[in-house]
Amino acid sequence: MTIESHTPAQRRRDWLVQARLYLVCEARPGGRDPEAVLRPALQAGVDVVQLREKSGDERDIVRAGRVFRRLCDAYDALFIVNDRPELAIACAADGVHVGQDDPAPAEVRAMMGSASLRAATAAALLPEAIASSTLRTELLRRVRRALLTLVRRMVWRAMPDWRC
Repeated sequence: MTIESHTPAQRRRDWLVQARLYLVCEARPGGRDPEAVLRPALQAGVDVVQLREKSGDERDIVRAGRVFRRLCDAYDALFIVNDRPELAIACAADGVHVGQDDPAPAEVRAMMGSASLRAATAAALLPEAIASSTLRTELLRRVRRALLTLVRRMVWRAMPDWRC
């Protein structure tokens, strides 16, 4: 994927927006060398790779992260580390994905800087969204849209005679 942007931060954001295929895998997927899994996946068109290792030694995760980084660079893909911003920094990842039990998004932003990508599960963002009127408005707008879509699909399936 080729992106022409002025700053590394904007380049990463543009890259993420255009991504179509996102792979999440462990440091040693199925007990195998990560390169044996990542290289074919990246050749097949994966745009974003997330290293998701819930257990394991930090050194092993960083070692695997270096392989992930090298391959993502070779195939022009983004590299994300799950849960741990300090490991994302150590692996030179493009960003980090945090969950509900991980550091707060604001804390992650402070650790990683503005050039990195930061993603969070919806539950992790909820307290921050409720506290901010702008985020609260956006959250409500998205929830409303999702509910309307769900209702439309339910009506579509339940009442085929009403289809236009």
